[in-house]
Amino acid sequence: MSPLDEHELDRLRVDLESDRVERKESAADANKLRRNICALANDLSGHSLPGVVFIGVETMAAARAF
Repeated sequence: MSPLDEHELDRLRVDLESDRVERKESAADANKLRRNICALANDLSGHSLPGVVFIGVETMAAARAF
């Protein structure tokens, strides 16, 4: 598995949430953050690609509400 470059991270950041991408506005809820990381690490869909948790990034639905 190769590391993600800046271009790929930018693409994932603006894409919809998926089984590879999770967005959190903050890391305040550590238990929820740990669950998300474990879910991405399990790779149940078999992508063999890294999952990404963006912290400090609003979800797309929240961003569209304004």
